[in-house]
Amino acid sequence: MALFAVAGLAASCAGPGAAAAPAAVPSGQPEEAIAAAMDGLAEFVAGESGATLGARDVAERIARARVIHVGELHGHPEIHAVQAGIVDAFLDAGVPVAVAVEMLPWTMQDHADLWARGEVDEEEFLTLVDWPRTWGHAFAAYRSLFVSARREGASLLAINAPPGLSRDVFRQGMDGLSPERRRLLPADVDRSDGPYREAVIAALGMHGHLPEDEDERAAIEARFFEAQLVWDETMAASIADALESLPGTVRIVVAAGAMHVAGGGGIPDRVARRVPSVQQVRIVCLPRMEAANLQAAVARAHPGDIVCLPRGGMDGEARGAGEDQGTR
Repeated sequence: MALFAVAGLAASCAGPGAAAAPAAVPSGQPEEAIAAAMDGLAEFVAGESGATLGARDVAERIARARVIHVGELHGHPEIHAVQAGIVDAFLDAGVPVAVAVEMLPWTMQDHADLWARGEVDEEEFLTLVDWPRTWGHAFAAYRSLFVSARREGASLLAINAPPGLSRDVFRQGMDGLSPERRRLLPADVDRSDGPYREAVIAALGMHGHLPEDEDERAAIEARFFEAQLVWDETMAASIADALESLPGTVRIVVAAGAMHVAGGGGIPDRVARRVPSVQQVRIVCLPRMEAANLQAAVARAHPGDIVCLPRGGMDGEARGAGEDQGTR
């Protein structure tokens, strides 16, 4: 939980399936392509120890995984360039990739397919998905990632919850949803308490004043956590479905808010609950800070397998990952 305070990260459908094992990749092909791409885009440290990682070490971890989660600060172009760089490196090595994005709800998969097949241009795509209302951050920051998703060998997966579902849960709780809206939730939502709930509730305090009455505050906290789970569980269920339906040669690169990825309890753990055998790697992209402070934060928080520091500053409209928690 310390990671979110130090790094300034605020809290940013279908059934499970069995995943095939990652396909054997000729030695040196994806690793070399990934290492070359990452060396120019970012620096990395190990989430377990805070030790500096070389580009080759990072590439080997990424190449071994079937699912690569890249936690982002929304609208940060340098982070989205890292996501696109991983996708491009796999494709350059002849490894097919599905780009799974938080930005689009699964109800818009048909539109995602049109984009990936090159059947609509950017203006048509943004109109089809109603980008300003559906996501809100400037598409220009994400363009490199979405362009990579329409290369030969790539596909685009819309994995998030339907519009307004998380907002409805924040207002009413999961149990207060109408039967029609409840059917949009994954069948198996894990609402258990733990450190992840504590991290999410801590982020709630960054969104404004909470009532002093303990019962009122507890009710708001419970609904807020359930609203976060709408996103986490839906995206995890969507990824699990993709693991079942896609050929085992396809790698899945997930672009989602850092809080959905960092530490335990987010998307990767919920994918593992559905598909225990799948190999995953978590990459948590953070704004730059002095190395000593970063490594101290990493050592306390264990945010992921790899911590990424993109080269360059916080350009564009970068904001805290998942800052629209409970309201989008």
